[in-house]
Amino acid sequence: MILPNCRHNLSSIRFDPAFALKKATTNLRVRRIVTSVTPSAQLWNSSSHPIISFPKRVKHICSSTAIQAADNAQDNGNGSGYDAGQIQVLEGLEAVRRRPGMYIGNTGNRGLHQLLYEVVDNAIDEVQGGHATHVEVELEACGAIRVSDNGRGIPTDLHPTTGVSALETVLTVLHAGGKFGGESSGYQVSGGLHGVGISVVNALSSELQIAVCRRGKQVRQHYARGKPVSKLQDEPTTMESGTEVRFVADPEIFSKTNMEAQTITSRLRELAYLNSTAHITLQLPSESPEEAAPAVQSFHYPNGLLEYVTYLNRDNEVLHEPISFERDIDGVHVEVAMQWCKDNFSDTLLGYANSIRTIDGGSHIDGMKMALTRTINSLARKQKLLKVSPLLMGPRTPRRNPERSSQGISICCTPCPGGAVRMRVSIC
Repeated sequence: MILPNCRHNLSSIRFDPAFALKKATTNLRVRRIVTSVTPSAQLWNSSSHPIISFPKRVKHICSSTAIQAADNAQDNGNGSGYDAGQIQVLEGLEAVRRRPGMYIGNTGNRGLHQLLYEVVDNAIDEVQGGHATHVEVELEACGAIRVSDNGRGIPTDLHPTTGVSALETVLTVLHAGGKFGGESSGYQVSGGLHGVGISVVNALSSELQIAVCRRGKQVRQHYARGKPVSKLQDEPTTMESGTEVRFVADPEIFSKTNMEAQTITSRLRELAYLNSTAHITLQLPSESPEEAAPAVQSFHYPNGLLEYVTYLNRDNEVLHEPISFERDIDGVHVEVAMQWCKDNFSDTLLGYANSIRTIDGGSHIDGMKMALTRTINSLARKQKLLKVSPLLMGPRTPRRNPERSSQGISICCTPCPGGAVRMRVSIC
């Protein structure tokens, strides 16, 4: 605590010189510790006002070593104590391990599940591109997670820039991937955009194994905390193509490493609704030793957003069957499903970009709300249902009659290369 212009008797308080030195060298407002000919040693700030006054009996503690350390640590105008040797350059994935929250949000429950989402989203990107149909997720009793798909598989040939395999490149180099757009991109639609997904998972896992099958040939490689511990090893396989990732969250990074089955189930179900061609399977470990077979859940919804709207309104009294339509205009694909409810007076508004939830909304949501408002107003005028000004005044703050049913909007937006947008919009 800093108390300007106050003098305190600390004779009855236990003095910790290490703590005082630490505070003196880290507080930006403290310039230095000085000795005094008065019966006490004082801590001064840059404006020469005493901050804390120490008793005479502790003066000798702060008068030599502490003063020297403080003078060396504080910048006195000529840059002493701070030079090029203190500029650190973190190699490889060390930055991810030093500051994991920058990449996954935090090292708690949210960040732990984000590891799984990064791997699953890669598999869903294959589904959205039409290259895969099945995604399997398995939670092992030991805490390991396995994710596999029947997509094209990560390339394993030599990368011309890094000099190692493309598989090792995407696992060990930040911002390395095939989802940056342009002619050289490997994806037209993807949830990943920055090339930091699977490499971050690798960095924050105590162990990671990856198996890639391409053209009937499979290779496997092992990693530990972001570093390869084996070379590519050829293995026999019966699959034509696909990728399998098995990882264990690093207990040195995360406060807990066991993922919640309910959280994973909710996310996989959501992805299955948003991708009607996907067959997603979740396998959970047995809850007791007596159960020999693990619990298996399957998610596949051929009607996609129509079934999603029905699921969102499963506890509501609906007025009609879900309405849906889709259309492509100038490279923009729009898919809409809507349903009005009688007993719900609050909107359900969900936005997605490339199957990733956009919790802050966006132009895709605003555009849909404006179009809906305009359409309802136009229809009401033609039917002469409006005796005064339109009830719906705008996309953000529509006026509602509390005796009438409300509306909820679910929107899914998927960007494509070249600035185009592929949208799937559902309204419930």
